[in-house]
Amino acid sequence: SNVDLYVFGETIRDYVALLGSLRETFNQRVKNYGVWTNAQKTLQSKRDSEAKMQTTGKTDKLPIVQAEIKDWEQKEKDAEKAFNKCSKVLKREVERFETVRTKEFKAKFLEHLEALMHMQEELIRLWEGYLPDVQAIEAES
Repeated sequence: SNVDLYVFGETIRDYVALLGSLRETFNQRVKNYGVWTNAQKTLQSKRDSEAKMQTTGKTDKLPIVQAEIKDWEQKEKDAEKAFNKCSKVLKREVERFETVRTKEFKAKFLEHLEALMHMQEELIRLWEGYLPDVQAIEAES
């Protein structure tokens, strides 16, 4: 029936919307990972510059580089926190998808199949009801 098809369609629409949400969260996680690795590389570069300045004795710009290192250490920590937070959200969303939506989708799909089966049974019953009439018409001919 149309109602069953509508309910099943709504379940599929919700299913697709949740998959879209998962995809957006995953894309954000990828971006956060890129920011984090970039911060790690920049921090390492600043530390290398500091070490080079100390070994060559050029300490005139050392306070500036040390301040930049401190700044990039904080940026790296913040980026790591953002990545880890996004990872937790993604994991939670995937778990929710796997448990709730999969069960719900399966239940709605089974309900839809059962409704189709009942419609088929009703159709068979109706045709079986017409069979004696058809046989009577054939016998008269």
